[in-house]
Amino acid sequence: MKRREWVYVMSPSAYEMSCDLCNGEVEWSEFQGLVWCWRCLKDTRGNPGVFGGPIGIEACRLLGISFDRIHLKTGKRIKYNFHKTDLNTGESIKYNLKGVE
Repeated sequence: MKRREWVYVMSPSAYEMSCDLCNGEVEWSEFQGLVWCWRCLKDTRGNPGVFGGPIGIEACRLLGISFDRIHLKTGKRIKYNFHKTDLNTGESIKYNLKGVE
C-alpha cells in the first residue's frame, strides 16, 4: 500500500464518510484511498460520503466544507483552486478529490 502524501484539512466525517464495515466514525489513514476505523481497529475503504457522486463545489462552499489539503511532509496547506490551469498547456487541471495521488 502506498502512503499518503496529503490529507484534507477537515476530518472524514465532515465529508460524511464512515466505516464501510460498521458505519462508525473514521479518521484519515496513513495509506492512500483508505480511512482508519476506531471501532474495527483497521484501515478500510470506507463509505465515500460526498465523494460517492458529483460534488457540488459551490454548495459545499456554502456549507463550509473545504477541499484544502495539508501536505504531510511539509505541513503546508494546499489551497483548493477549482479553476487552476496547467501553465505549459493551458488545459484545465482535473483534481482527484478521493485521496488518490
